Amino acid sequence: RGISMYIRGGEIRGLVGLNGAGKSTLIKILCDVYSPDGGIIAWPNERRVASVQQDTPYARGLTILESARATLAMTAGESAIKPLSWRHERRRVSEILDRYDIAIDLSRPIEALEPGKRAQLGIAMAMEALTAGSADQTPRGLLVLDEVSAALDSAARDELHRALRRSIGTHCGVLFVSHSLSEMRSICTSLTVLRDGIDVYDGDPTSISDHEIG
Repeated sequence: RGISMYIRGGEIRGLVGLNGAGKSTLIKILCDVYSPDGGIIAWPNERRVASVQQDTPYARGLTILESARATLAMTAGESAIKPLSWRHERRRVSEILDRYDIAIDLSRPIEALEPGKRAQLGIAMAMEALTAGSADQTPRGLLVLDEVSAALDSAARDELHRALRRSIGTHCGVLFVSHSLSEMRSICTSLTVLRDGIDVYDGDPTSISDHEIG
């Protein structure tokens, strides 16, 4: 209805609001699932968006390597059926995780991966999608994180925050969706509050109370 925001490279902008405020609709518009009824969405150059959802599905029975390979193939438009060399794919995925300082045993079943590490894996794969075509391996565009920390304990959440800060660089912006204002204060550099499809606050996440959001 009436949302205006600007997300700069290197910025982590929080998005918060009660259920029905319009967060999911906005995310779907940004990710090209819904078409907007009006307004303008402007990108610096080309549209580059990657997202990680709290309930991102994973195919059971796959190793972490196989799951990561399938995700990379999907985002890059490659064939996910049979890679040329699993040794090459293992090295490729390992290099991506090393780039973001994420330690994961790729031989483990994907369903056995802890929620915090699964969220980190999702972020690494999304950042790789935003790196595609970049000669200097720099992610560019918008990363949308939708409630990725909701099921995490405080230690796993802090580890996720550190991984995110290491990952984004100066050319990638983040839209971080959470119901926790305390988490927003910890990780976000700016905050947008939605109410009935309208942004009612745009500013410092430390300058607004939980009561004002409701």
